[in-house]
Amino acid sequence: MVITVTLADLVLHRLVPYPPPTKEVEDAVREYAASDPTLLVVGSSHARSFDSVAARLDREAPGAERIVALPVELGKLASYEWVLNHRIWPLADERGASGALRRPSMRRVILVTEWWDSCDPDDGQPSYNLPARAWTWGDFVADVAQHGITTYNRNYVRNRWTELWERSLLVRDRGHGLLLRRLRGRIRAPSPAAVAAEYEAQTAQWRRNVEHGVDCIGSPTQMQALNDMLDEFAHRGLETTVLLYPRKPGTLTETAREGTLPRFSAMLQEIASRRGLRFIDLTTTSPLSDDEFAEDFDHLTGPGHQHFAAWTLDGSLSWLHGAGRPAAVGSATP
Repeated sequence: MVITVTLADLVLHRLVPYPPPTKEVEDAVREYAASDPTLLVVGSSHARSFDSVAARLDREAPGAERIVALPVELGKLASYEWVLNHRIWPLADERGASGALRRPSMRRVILVTEWWDSCDPDDGQPSYNLPARAWTWGDFVADVAQHGITTYNRNYVRNRWTELWERSLLVRDRGHGLLLRRLRGRIRAPSPAAVAAEYEAQTAQWRRNVEHGVDCIGSPTQMQALNDMLDEFAHRGLETTVLLYPRKPGTLTETAREGTLPRFSAMLQEIASRRGLRFIDLTTTSPLSDDEFAEDFDHLTGPGHQHFAAWTLDGSLSWLHGAGRPAAVGSATP
C-alpha cells in the first residue's frame, strides 16, 4: 500500500503543478525564536505578503528593520489574539540566565486585517483554524483532558498528519479537490466558455459574500479581541499600525464599496484615531490587478506579492526605510 501511494505521488508530482507548502504559525514562531525582530506583522494568510516586503526592504535599506510575518490562516481577530498570547508573548518575555530579555528589540507591530476578520464564525464557535494552525501538543492534550476528543480538537491531529506527509500530494489535497481538477485539465482542457463560466460563478459568489459582510462586521467578540490586542501593544510600548489589506478589484461591487468596506474602514479608523495609531486602508486603493490574485481570489500570486512590496515601500510603508515620514495618525491615505 505504501509503495503504491509513493509511486502514485511520484507520478502526480510530474504531471500536476501543485503549490508548495506555505508559511504557517509554527514557521513564524520558529523564525521569531531564532531571531530578535524589530517589527512583527500579524494577520491572516495575507500577512505572508510581508515576507516579500521584508526581502525588498533588506535590499533597499539593509538593517532598517528585522521583520517577522505571522500568518494565521483563516484567522479572525480573536485568533490573532490567541496566537499572540500563547505563542509570541512568551518568547518576547523570555529571559536569559542574566535576567535580561533574550529578544529585546521589537518596537513596532503591524496588524493586517480586513472586514471578514471582524465577523464571528458562522456557527458562533471558536475558530476551527486555531487547533489546526496554531496549537502545540500541550494545547491539544489540555483540551482533550477538559472536553474529550471533539470535532474541534481533532483539527490539531488532522493538520499534524497532513504536515507529516507534506511531500504527498494525495494527503495534502484531501478536502481541497485541486488535484482532481488539474488532472482533468491535463487529460482534457476545459473549453474557454467553461473556464469563463466558472470564473464568473466564483466572482459572483465573492461579490455576494462581501456585500453581505455588512451584516456581520464588528462582532462584539472580535472587536473585544481587537481592543485587547491594541491594549497589549500599548502596554508593551509598541508603535502600532492598523493596515487593511487590498482586495481583488473584480470582487467588489458598488454595493460593497458603499456598505461593507467603508463601514468597516470607518470603524477601525475611529479606533485608531482614538488611540493615536497609524491607520492605512489599502482595500480599494492598490494598483494590483485581478490577474495578480491567485485562483482562490484571495491571495496574491508571486508577482502580485512583489508588486505589493514595491508599491507599499514606495508609499504607505516608506517609513520602514527609516528615512521617510510616517503616515499621519489616523490617516486612511495609502
